[in-house]
Amino acid sequence: MPYRPSGSPKCTGDKQGEWYGMGRCWHGKAFRIALPLKVAKLPSKAILSVAYDTTDHGPNPVGTSACNASSGGCPYDSLNVAVVEPSEGGATIGSDPTEDVYVNSTYAPMFCNGGTEGTFGAASCPAFWEGAQAAFTVKATE
Repeated sequence: MPYRPSGSPKCTGDKQGEWYGMGRCWHGKAFRIALPLKVAKLPSKAILSVAYDTTDHGPNPVGTSACNASSGGCPYDSLNVAVVEPSEGGATIGSDPTEDVYVNSTYAPMFCNGGTEGTFGAASCPAFWEGAQAAFTVKATE
């Protein structure tokens, strides 16, 4: 995973600390990643998700390591998954996305009034997620 470029002096005010490129300030750095899904057959409807470990969260938290001692911290602690609103189209391909967002988190506000921390399930809080969907492209190959 590539590192995000350092903050630029061109980015000021509420954009301070962001990096400058392609004529604007950016908070993150988008990149594509391909993961082969090795299953015999997916059902006609499936919910796909992404999970990764950070210092304190994830299926197998990494725990304290050398990068925790630096002011920049560990890069995997600020790793996000791109989201897109269904009305934007294009970034989520291969299905008819549900309006629900499914998460497995130990951060209770992600669930709002429903769901169970540490259990994969629907997050019943449209105000928090505003219809955002993880940006996936699913392609079947032989």
